[in-house]
This record gives sequence, C-alpha cells and structure tokens, in this order.
Amino acid sequence: MICGDTRSPLVVRIGEKGLIWVKSTSSRKPVHDAHLHIGVNAIDLLLRALKAPKSLEWKLSKVNEDVKVVIETVQCILILERITVSVGSLLGGTTPNLVPDATSAAADIRIVMGISADDSVRKTYKRLDDLQGVSFRGLRSIVSWICPSEDFVKLSLEVSRSVVRPRAAVNMRVGASDSRLFRKRGIPMAVAGLTRHGMGGADEHLMAEELV
Repeated sequence: MICGDTRSPLVVRIGEKGLIWVKSTSSRKPVHDAHLHIGVNAIDLLLRALKAPKSLEWKLSKVNEDVKVVIETVQCILILERITVSVGSLLGGTTPNLVPDATSAAADIRIVMGISADDSVRKTYKRLDDLQGVSFRGLRSIVSWICPSEDFVKLSLEVSRSVVRPRAAVNMRVGASDSRLFRKRGIPMAVAGLTRHGMGGADEHLMAEELV
C-alpha cells in the first residue's frame, strides 16, 4: 500500500527512524548547600545517568546489504545514518541554596534501519547498573520499516521512475507517518507524495505540476 504524504515524488520512503521515548528519575536525601558533605545532589546524579542514552549516539558501521543500499542513497542526510539522542525535558530543584532531593528527565532516541529498539534500551539499562538512586523506563517505542528488496518496494520505485523521473530513489523518513500503523500489522507500506513548500507557514503549498 502507498501512504500519501508530503515529501517528494522522487522518493519512495520505506520507513521512519525508530522512535524511543525514555524517562529517568533520581531521588536522594535533601540538604542545605552549607552541608553538601551529608547529601547527594539528585540533579548531579541524573546528569550522570543521562550519559547512558547519549552514549548510544553513533554512526552505523556494519549493516546488511539491504540497509546499505538505502544508506548510500542518503549520503547528504547524515541524520538518517546515525542514532540521535535529544534530552527534551529536565525538572528538579526549587532554590539555589538547597540540594534537590528529586529530579526527572525525558529523552527522545531515534534509531535507524538495522538497529533494534530492544537492544538500544537494554544497552541504556546496562550503563545505569552502577548508579544507585536512578530509575529508567521506556515510555514509547516505534520502529517501522520494510525491507528495500521486497517486490512491493521495487514496483513502487519502478512506477515513480517511469511516471516522475528516472532518478527516483528509495529512502528513509526522518519523522513518522501513518504507514507505521499498517506495518505493525504486517502490511507492506511505503510513503510517497508531493513536495511541500513553506510547511507550517501561512504560504504552505504544493506544485500542481507534480499531480500530473
């Protein structure tokens, strides 16, 4: 099936970067800043813990041939070649002269084709084993793609090349799409659509020529 979405008619997108949301919390004994020697700063502890998911950021080196073909088509889009980790929220503390007793943070991890979400979460847990007073849990996990060697993908690419331009290619998508809901149920799904211009702005538009 084809999921119609704005991007480019020159690209058949067979998957999205996997999305993993994680939350980490820490709690310690609260003390006054004048007595740091008898307390532990929960924010300091959590900042150490956040190095665990950040350590997952790396560029793919060894991948199977199917994945390699897709990566080679997106050499100019480096973010599609590597795992990325972004800490989106950090909460803790009330005033500068009190050691915070509790804090929490949430991070967004985006994985690429060939990387398992379970492996990524497991590696994070392993790096947190030695930190007392820190908890870590996954909030959301979405990993969605289909094999580029599937007949459905080959046919979709053939149609794009014959109808649009010969240089159409298979690629991955940075964001998510509804296609993940179908892939989750075993239905092959690719994303194709028109090029968006000014997305999110007052002048957002498409080119009518691409409808032909």
